[in-house]
Amino acid sequence: MRWVKRVIFLSLLVLIIISGIFITENILGTTLLSQPVDYSNQSANSTVYIQNGVSGVVTMTDPTLNQTVKMNVDFYPLDSGSGVIVTNNGYIITAFHVIGDPRTLKSEKQLKKMTDDDIKFYVAEAAVSSYIQQYPQISEALTGSTITIDNIQERENSSLTKLIDLLTQRKLLNVSSYKQVIKVSRPSITDFMDAQLVDVGDASEDEDIALLKVDARDLPSIPVSFKKPQYRENIRIYGYPASENQNIQRTISEFNPSSATGFFISELSHNQGIIYYQTTAQVSEGYSGGPVVNGENKILGLVIYNINRTSKLKLLSDSKRSVFLSSQSIIEICKKNNVPINII
Repeated sequence: MRWVKRVIFLSLLVLIIISGIFITENILGTTLLSQPVDYSNQSANSTVYIQNGVSGVVTMTDPTLNQTVKMNVDFYPLDSGSGVIVTNNGYIITAFHVIGDPRTLKSEKQLKKMTDDDIKFYVAEAAVSSYIQQYPQISEALTGSTITIDNIQERENSSLTKLIDLLTQRKLLNVSSYKQVIKVSRPSITDFMDAQLVDVGDASEDEDIALLKVDARDLPSIPVSFKKPQYRENIRIYGYPASENQNIQRTISEFNPSSATGFFISELSHNQGIIYYQTTAQVSEGYSGGPVVNGENKILGLVIYNINRTSKLKLLSDSKRSVFLSSQSIIEICKKNNVPINII
């Protein structure tokens, strides 16, 4: 009987130890059971910084000073995020919302490509914002309110929008040229490459993915995994945390991506074949579109907005969890556009 008691005691001891490890994992947000994973710089070198903006030419007449000025908008940044190179000839995967319309995303919580009207509005916003910093009296005269520099940096400023609408209605504002500009930069390189928007995911299904193309050769790329991540598999996320002011030029060191580690928790849902995953890795705004990789430097997916079907899109549900879109969506959008990628 003594050996039976000993077996029972040892079994209870093992259960207590396992329970303690499980509780510790959930408290610390890390896995203590898995072996350390060796990550190389291959994934970091393939992670790019992306800026979404507009450029154009605006002619504006100021009735308070009776003057007409022509303004060139070289580049007006709207948003920034991350992406990953999937072919060495310049195809890049990022999140739809990084290169989409930021006004619709903020006001309606929906993904939307920028239309010509959207682009024209942002070009006008850039020009009018620049003008009233030098001649603020136009705002007071036409709208009855003063627009400060702090107000200008808030794109939901109703006074600025009202001023643009009034100038347009009175034919005092004309946007003669306009285009969306997507800029991409690689780690440790401050020069930007212009990117073309090739395709985006299904906005009606919140498929937060986009395919870009830059004119370049011999770029570092990483393969895409066709397998689902395993429960508590170690993962690493690469990306460029957003700066406080998108207009401030980053230093060379800031063009090296940051990273966050954690492990895969669960598959969230299937929505018309679109698969989402959840991980304990803690990321912030700016990581959007960045790759989620495993220990073999294969892409498991990319960071997106958190999917919540009752409240549409919501940015990163909390500080201890992040959501990523399955690599299957990467494979599908590349297949749809005849882009050959390395799938392993």
